[in-house]
Amino acid sequence: MQKRRFFIMTILIFFVFLLSGCGKQNQASNVSGQATETSASTLEPYLVGEKLLQFLPDEKLKRLPDVLPRAFRAIISVDGLTEEILLVDTQELDYAVNLLAKINVEECVSVPAGNSNHSFTLIWQDGTSSFIPLNGRKLEATVKGKSRLFRLQGIDELWLYLESYVEKDE
Repeated sequence: MQKRRFFIMTILIFFVFLLSGCGKQNQASNVSGQATETSASTLEPYLVGEKLLQFLPDEKLKRLPDVLPRAFRAIISVDGLTEEILLVDTQELDYAVNLLAKINVEECVSVPAGNSNHSFTLIWQDGTSSFIPLNGRKLEATVKGKSRLFRLQGIDELWLYLESYVEKDE
């Protein structure tokens, strides 16, 4: 009886996982950032291991790191506090953008449970901006009309670099 109950629960969890959309990682699906100012008319298919900048439907992001933005704005949490960092120096921008270009999108990990205001915004020379919505250190993206969280490989190095700009209270 115990084994049968375990088997039924396992199958139930598997089907819930599939229905949530997280199990459809290797199939092509429409993906978009939630609040991009610039967005491509045709959305890119999602593939595990794809570079973050290729994953998002913003053509300006795809040109990084070859074309630097005018500014890089990050909203992140440091020690439980939300901090805003603005990089405008060319060397700082170059370093941050190169770290951003190394980030890969990994598997879908869950459906967002709460609202998180973390983000990266790149402000371009022409005054437009590209927005990358985050929930903690995970990408929050819309797949087939449903909000999903994706684990990001390589975000920790960029996050630590940005944290170094936060003034610590003594």
